[in-house]
Amino acid sequence: MRLFAYFSLFLAFSFSHAKTLIVGVPEFNPPFVMSSGSGEFIGFDADIINEVCRRISVKCSFKTLAYGLVFETVKNGDADVAIGSITISLNRDEEFLFSLPYLQSFGQFLAKTASDINTPEDLVGKRLGTVNNSVYQSMLSYKFGTKVQISTYEFQAQMMAALFNNDVDALLLDKATADYWYANSDNLYKLVGKKIPYGYGYGILAAKGSEDLIAKINTALLSMQRDGTYLRIYSTYFSGDPV
Repeated sequence: MRLFAYFSLFLAFSFSHAKTLIVGVPEFNPPFVMSSGSGEFIGFDADIINEVCRRISVKCSFKTLAYGLVFETVKNGDADVAIGSITISLNRDEEFLFSLPYLQSFGQFLAKTASDINTPEDLVGKRLGTVNNSVYQSMLSYKFGTKVQISTYEFQAQMMAALFNNDVDALLLDKATADYWYANSDNLYKLVGKKIPYGYGYGILAAKGSEDLIAKINTALLSMQRDGTYLRIYSTYFSGDPV
């Protein structure tokens, strides 16, 4: 009996101190995921997943990816989960598992302040950019069809460079990301139109067969909400109440 108890304790200790969760994240996606410059990741989503890892007794190991490769990487088992403003949608829900949504998902158009684009109607006939393999790519195709020229980018830095260099006329981004660039651009960019609700919120992505892991993640997210940790992290990056 003593040997069994010791062995059980050993297993619990080994799991809690040795298990690593490989987390796929976009390379740069403010305010959700950003590199601190010292090899660590900060941002709303980075802080959320780090706290989740702490609560389920694993160590987060971040793996930076092009956004379009996030899904393939998780499906192939090269990452256990992924996070980075990943919108839950019906199509994705058929192929992957998601955690409970931890933030509502909205899109937002962003253009240069000096441009003649002031309303969504002004986007017709324009060159629009968005992230490859994102929900916004299909949204643009559905909304505008052939009335716009759509360019997609693997990395957000490439997309922002395209707007800055006038290779595209406007971008469709996550609302929080558009707000970030609007607030930190020294009046270079403007928001176009209102925020666009889309999908069922942002979730932590995992492959089919990871039901036990997602259950643990959900338990951690709920406990973070109950004890105020979620609101503390939210308030670090956003103003107002979570929606």
